[in-house]
Amino acid sequence: MAEGLYTEIVAEYRVKTDAPFQVATLGASAGSYGSTYAVCPGQAKVFKLEPGKDYEVLVGLGSAPNADGNAVIMCVFGVVELMSIPNLPIAWPKKLTGTESPQKLCKG
Repeated sequence: MAEGLYTEIVAEYRVKTDAPFQVATLGASAGSYGSTYAVCPGQAKVFKLEPGKDYEVLVGLGSAPNADGNAVIMCVFGVVELMSIPNLPIAWPKKLTGTESPQKLCKG
């Protein structure tokens, strides 16, 4: 029914890097007063992660300004490598290219 506040969920996991890593989702949707106004399809991709590096997986709905400056809903799905920048306390996200997964969607 799309009731309640949408919040970001953050979790941290250690994963093995000796095999490909699959990220899969059933999809995401958001709505108001019982009607859905944005839907992202289920997706699945496989990523090759390297030992000793930090990564972030981003899945869900987001918003970004369009050419007119209005916020538009966008689907977010992917993995970025967090690259450290010398002498700065921030990391630079480098988007990874995944490959198609043999399993297209999560099984519920």
